[in-house]
Amino acid sequence: MNRLYHLKETLLKNIEDNLAYPNLEHVILDYNSGDNMETWAKEYLSEYINSGRVKYYRTPDPQKFNMSHAKNMVSRLADGDIVCLVDADNYTGRGYAEYVNDCFNKRENIFLTTIAKRRIKNKMDVLGRICFWKNDFLQIKGFDEFMSSYGFDDHDFANRLTLANRKRILLGKLKYLKAITHSFHERVENQEVSKEFDRLYIHHINPSESKLLYLFADQSFSLGIIKDNNAAVALSFDRLLADKKNKYDESLTTEDWLRGSWIEEGPVLNLNFNDGNKLTFSSPDTQESMLTCEKGHAYFRVTNKRIILDMILFHTMIRNRNRMCANLKHKKTIVNSGGFGAGRVLANFNDDVFINT
Repeated sequence: MNRLYHLKETLLKNIEDNLAYPNLEHVILDYNSGDNMETWAKEYLSEYINSGRVKYYRTPDPQKFNMSHAKNMVSRLADGDIVCLVDADNYTGRGYAEYVNDCFNKRENIFLTTIAKRRIKNKMDVLGRICFWKNDFLQIKGFDEFMSSYGFDDHDFANRLTLANRKRILLGKLKYLKAITHSFHERVENQEVSKEFDRLYIHHINPSESKLLYLFADQSFSLGIIKDNNAAVALSFDRLLADKKNKYDESLTTEDWLRGSWIEEGPVLNLNFNDGNKLTFSSPDTQESMLTCEKGHAYFRVTNKRIILDMILFHTMIRNRNRMCANLKHKKTIVNSGGFGAGRVLANFNDDVFINT
């Protein structure tokens, strides 16, 4: 979605670098982009589309980018035995398709990933690269669509392929792992949490814990406690002596955010939680720089743009990370009981016939 500026740099190069491999298709999914992607594709991809080398699909329905759904949709549309996901900002390198095919011919019971089992060894720009058997993808029902936002969807998918008795092979050849470096803002700018963000408030509980209140323009909210795990260790004499490193620097104290809807009536802000509970805040000033809840706790508005961006990233990633950990803990291989990658697409600029995925 809205990554034409990356495709202009990478796509034609990736097609040309893999022309020597005959049995290959490049499947592009235009996830309702608003940057004239289709116009560009008609001008520069028609030759490859006519030859069958490229298939261009567009779904007109999504208003916000959904990471896992997009990956599931494009993977379902792929006809090959082996599917290799390549982000719009990635260069495959010359001969990449042949290299992938050789790997799967040598060891059938595998998948290729840039994500190592214990620690990240590749740069973040290429962590979305993963190659797998199409049948394995269908068997475990794709990427977990609970993870609608950025982060950990690839880690979870790799974990579940491993649980399905597929061998993780690290894709680490640098000549196949070049990418356009870009900011975190670009990674999340088309996702719901960024597009709908309205305000953020923080209530400091103690030196290691703070409560975050996100208000979104669609009148929804998220509330939860962020924990600085390193500070928590420093505040505990017993834990400090244990000298055990935390796996993650920050965490959410609950499995997911507390959610619901909000309504503002003058200086009063009402939160209506999905579980039926309610919480009322009052604002002592017209600038809404501080809210006071009915329990007397003060929530201060965050205005620093860098901190807001960090907290938006935390909001998007922590939910996915918790889900990944839960799937791994319960050895959950198959997800998406209600279906995955479903939607309508138009193929190769044909605006008359929809295909249902």
